[in-house]
Amino acid sequence: MRLNLIDFHSDSRARVNEDCVGATDSAAWVLDGATGLGQSYLPGNSDAVWFVTSLDEAFRKEFTSSAKSPTGQALKLALQRITEAFKKSSNGEPIVPYEAPSASFAMVRLVEKNLELHTLGDCKIIYQIDTGPITVFGKSKVEELDEGARKELMGVKDGTPGISHGDALLRIRSTLRANRSRMNTPDGYWVLGLDDSAVDHLQSQIIDLSNIYKIAVLLMSDGFTRIYDTFKKYDLESVLFKALKGDGRKMIEEIRRLESADPACSSFVRFKAHDDATFLVASINSR
Repeated sequence: MRLNLIDFHSDSRARVNEDCVGATDSAAWVLDGATGLGQSYLPGNSDAVWFVTSLDEAFRKEFTSSAKSPTGQALKLALQRITEAFKKSSNGEPIVPYEAPSASFAMVRLVEKNLELHTLGDCKIIYQIDTGPITVFGKSKVEELDEGARKELMGVKDGTPGISHGDALLRIRSTLRANRSRMNTPDGYWVLGLDDSAVDHLQSQIIDLSNIYKIAVLLMSDGFTRIYDTFKKYDLESVLFKALKGDGRKMIEEIRRLESADPACSSFVRFKAHDDATFLVASINSR
């Protein structure tokens, strides 16, 4: 029983790509770093890039087929080491909550005869067991907070004809920062961050592979899920089947065309005209 990678890609139209994708012989993941809403604490282009790169390096060590640690325990150890490294690199400066680096993620991991699915934040997993129904896995309160902020953004634009998208975003910055400050709090949402508390709130599902012939999985950052949840170009079944036949990068090209056709983010309300888009598609044959 093994994880068979079919295709993966991460694309950005920004100065830096704050997404990341990776895999070992028994696990695969997509990471989506949260763009900073304040000052940076580390040298380089982006604290989010540093954070997802550090996570990716840790995952490649922790989630091999020979690794025996439970997923939650391995995640906590990785976050503890990364947090210490951040403190050293940032000279221990106090961090405003909305400026702390964080990341949504989706992961699948083979452990003996089980396939584990894990998410935090707004990354998603689409999967199909044998010829069964197409299922999307992963849910987070951050999506509710973002929807409220998008409605506020629409209100600003409707009430101020001619305002640019950038200026409208500045009008709702306090809301965006307030929402980000609810990261990893009981009344907020949970993502990977500079503490290990969120690991206790993983969205997880364990699939027993004993009586399953094949399972297909598609891991996505929210920049990629735009193809079905924002632009509604395809349904879930089409997205999975296109990815399985190697058309994931073509779907990213379609996302880019749709984004470019709506640069003011008015027809399809969103915070970023172009968002980093990442996917990984794989299959597991158990027989």
